[in-house]
Amino acid sequence: ANRREAPKKNAKAAASSTRRSDRWLRAGIRVRIARESDPRYRQKARVLDVIRDDGGGLRALLALDDGSFVHEPGVKEKHLETALPKPGGRLAALVGPHRGRTGVLVQRDKANESVLLRFDDDLDVVTLPMDDVAELCDAAAAAG
Repeated sequence: ANRREAPKKNAKAAASSTRRSDRWLRAGIRVRIARESDPRYRQKARVLDVIRDDGGGLRALLALDDGSFVHEPGVKEKHLETALPKPGGRLAALVGPHRGRTGVLVQRDKANESVLLRFDDDLDVVTLPMDDVAELCDAAAAAG
């Protein structure tokens, strides 16, 4: 579920990918299909619902940007990666101490694979790894 195709090189990025064992998938966010063998590889989608498979893993039911849908059994969490908006767009923190908080993307730092995020509730500005946040779909769209 890494954002970039190139291998990660720095310790901060490695720590972020280690934390990815945390469940991050949730309804109402935008993701990109990251499994190269999938015919929808690199397509962006909105997560409509999250279901648990027989092995306890999470799968997403998706509305793809091309208007098509992925119904049950869905796409495995490990075959998805987070998608980010342009600066000024809405974000949700998915893991870590800020999990569940929402805010606005101030800027991206591609070199460090991080984002500057201003939270809605207290206007704090924090730097988080790109993999720990995702674009938040509007409430009406997230409801399905």
